[in-house]
Amino acid sequence: KCTRLRELRLRSNLQLGGTIPPSYGDTLVDLVVLYLDRMALSGTIPTSFGKLTKLQDLQLYENNLGGPVPTELGNLQELQWLYLDSNYLNGSVPVELGELRKLRFLYLSENGLVGSLPQQLGQLTMLEMLRLHKNDLTGTIPQQFSQLEKLTVLELSNNYLTGTVPNSFETLARAVELEFHDNRLTGNMPQEICELVTTNGGADGLFLVRLIADCEEVSCSCCTSCT
Repeated sequence: KCTRLRELRLRSNLQLGGTIPPSYGDTLVDLVVLYLDRMALSGTIPTSFGKLTKLQDLQLYENNLGGPVPTELGNLQELQWLYLDSNYLNGSVPVELGELRKLRFLYLSENGLVGSLPQQLGQLTMLEMLRLHKNDLTGTIPQQFSQLEKLTVLELSNNYLTGTVPNSFETLARAVELEFHDNRLTGNMPQEICELVTTNGGADGLFLVRLIADCEEVSCSCCTSCT
């Protein structure tokens, strides 16, 4: 038994396949890194993963995992990387993910997630990349996302989001990529966001190089691309 194992990297081992053993969460309690991506894994994400409280990096992307995103993942206070994209996950985005205050990268794209975007994600002030595109998310874009001042990439495209792009997004001065297209958004792209699409740049000399919206519904003269 490898009960004191700190890193487990099994990525791209298609011959292993199968389901994720729930025992991982009960026995590998010292894990810091767990890579099980691109393994054709099926089944669900074990709720016992919520016991891996030392985990900093969890990557399960490009598998065939279904079921909900376990609310228990909100217990992983040391987590910085969470990649669950390109699976068949369903249900809503757990509000408990807003407790992961050290999280820097959150990838939930290309799943079957439904419901609204939790405003609690706005508490993730260390977040640098948030990818939620290609799901079935509804509702409006939370104003609280404007608190994500370290965000460089925000991808919300290919959902069913309504309302407008919040004016408060002027705080996203480090953003280099904002994608809002293929939704049901309306109104105008805030001028404060348009001002980031310049060679003058925002914070740290960065500037917005990719701003995409449905320009027939969202008036956006500054968008780098329209759909």
